[in-house]
Amino acid sequence: MPVLACVWLLIAGFLLLQLWPAIPESKAQWALFIAFGPPLYLLGEFISEKFFSSKRGYGIAPPGFSFKRVFVALPISLLFLAAVWGVVWLFT
Repeated sequence: MPVLACVWLLIAGFLLLQLWPAIPESKAQWALFIAFGPPLYLLGEFISEKFFSSKRGYGIAPPGFSFKRVFVALPISLLFLAAVWGVVWLFT
């Protein structure tokens, strides 16, 4: 159990480095960040790996630059950004 807590805090620390200088300011924001930051980060990594993997990309278009891949990835990315901005807006 202590190992899991250390890994959890390590992931939260990496997230802080990525989000610097926009770090939580209140105790409630810190609690939410530590509680939900690591699982949401890992969920985002999992989803991006599923949608943007090489295998899936080669299924859409041949290797190299392709507008077809851009038109598939753009709506997914915009939807993800809209969800993130919505959640951030809720906590401000």
